[in-house]
Amino acid sequence: MDIAIYQYIQSRFYRSPEVLLGIPYDLGIDMWSLGCILVEMHTGEPLFSGCNEVDQMNKIVEVLGMPPKYLLDGAHKTRKFFDKNLDGSFVLKKSPNGRKYKPAGTRKLHDILGVETGGPGGRRLDEAGHTVSDYLKFKDLILRMLDYDPKNRATPYYALQHNFFKRTSDEGTNTTSISSL
Repeated sequence: MDIAIYQYIQSRFYRSPEVLLGIPYDLGIDMWSLGCILVEMHTGEPLFSGCNEVDQMNKIVEVLGMPPKYLLDGAHKTRKFFDKNLDGSFVLKKSPNGRKYKPAGTRKLHDILGVETGGPGGRRLDEAGHTVSDYLKFKDLILRMLDYDPKNRATPYYALQHNFFKRTSDEGTNTTSISSL
């Protein structure tokens, strides 16, 4: 079955790497978007708030590190975002507007979510469902939803089976509600 590949798909803040890089995509792009949206619901701010596609890719790399080489080697839009070194590795292109970004993988999702502080700004400190353990489950779910490789990304079925949604002994979930995160 042939699937149409559209040039414009997904709102920029929620656009998956495969769409940005021009790699064929499937329903995995929706799991990427959902991961971004869940973080935004939790923090009140978009996780990757790029003002254009280059800025978007840089913001993704700040949090998730560099995409795997095999994805970049197979993408027809890699050169829009990355330069290839003589050894075959890739580096982000210098920003044309001189904007500075944090090094790859140094803006930690752990800190963005507030895993050890009770959420962003400590807003939920000491509330039920907001323990470090709860946040670590949420972080793990998000990282699985934001896997660069759509073949390894969490599926909807997998996400619903994730420990983040498992019931505790009191038959409540381990969180007060998703919207409170």
